[in-house]
Amino acid sequence: MKVTVGEVLTRIASSRVVPTGPRCEMCAAGIGDEHQHVVDVQVRSLMCVCRPCYLLFAPVDADLRYKAVPDRYLEFPDFDLGPGRWESLEIPVGLAFFFRNSLLDKYIVFYPGPAGATESELPIDSFETVLEENPGLAQMRADVEALIVSVPTSGQSP
Repeated sequence: MKVTVGEVLTRIASSRVVPTGPRCEMCAAGIGDEHQHVVDVQVRSLMCVCRPCYLLFAPVDADLRYKAVPDRYLEFPDFDLGPGRWESLEIPVGLAFFFRNSLLDKYIVFYPGPAGATESELPIDSFETVLEENPGLAQMRADVEALIVSVPTSGQSP
C-alpha cells in the first residue's frame, strides 16, 4: 500500500494535541493561570507571558520596548491623600492607578470605565503634590509598577 505525503501530514495533524487554556502572547506556549506579565512600553499594554519570555525582559537597567512586571508588591501604610486632593485630580470614579511612563517622562492615570481601563485625558498636575507629600512613592519602577488608589465616592461610607 502506497501512502501519500498528504495522508502522512493529515495523520500527523490529526494526532497532534492542541493545548487549551492561556497562551503566551509572545511565543504562544501554553501557560497556566498563574503566569508572568510584560508591559509593551510603547502602547502601554500588559501581555501574559511564559517564564522564558518574561526572563528575556527582566533586566531592570535595559532600555527595551518590553519590560517585565516584577512580582513584588509594595505597601505605603503612611500614604496620605490630603483634603481635596482626589477632587483636584478630576478622576470621575473612586478608583485609579498611577504609573510613571518612561517614554513620556510623566505620570499617567487609568481608571475603570465601561469599556475597560480608561486613560485619563484630564490634567493630573495635582498628582505632583501627592508625590511630594509621599516621597516613598519614588521607589516604584517606571512603566511596570503602579500606585492603586481607592477612595470612597459620594454616597458610600469609608
